[in-house]
Amino acid sequence: MKEKDRKKFDKDILQITEGFPLSIALLSGLVQSKELPEEWDKDLSSALKKHENLRTMILHGNIEAPSSDKGFTTLSFHSLKYMVLDGELHCLFILNGMPNLIKLTLMKTKVTQGFIDKLAELPSLTILTLCPGSYMEKQLVFTSATFRCLSKLKVDVEELEDVVINLIMLPKLEKWEIISHHTH
Repeated sequence: MKEKDRKKFDKDILQITEGFPLSIALLSGLVQSKELPEEWDKDLSSALKKHENLRTMILHGNIEAPSSDKGFTTLSFHSLKYMVLDGELHCLFILNGMPNLIKLTLMKTKVTQGFIDKLAELPSLTILTLCPGSYMEKQLVFTSATFRCLSKLKVDVEELEDVVINLIMLPKLEKWEIISHHTH
């Protein structure tokens, strides 16, 4: 990671955690480097089960639900308030059992509109940030799912051509920033 990118990342983490020490940072890229995929599945599931009361979670690398542990998708993180997902997201397991998640930042996740709509199910989500590489479609729509608590939305996506927001679906939205690098 370039020094400039590292400083921006560090600043983003400080803003997310509001100056409090990080509760946990799971480096999925590190555990993925183990030789046996079953070992990675077991280690990641075990780590997450031990931290059901964490407040901040940061996942780096390709983010997949482990294949060998079917119970993994039902883990709950009732105390989780801040989450950063940095890397391709290949599952929706992240959304289960997070009723108190306030701030979600997506970086290089390559999610689709279906994933964004699913985020509306997070009852306490107040701040949503989509960083470059986080969204794959040309149009981003906030018209079909109600985000009850979302008050701040920041979208910085490379190829975004259109954003459609129905303010009825975002009743508490106070601040939004839309940045597109699309050139047409």
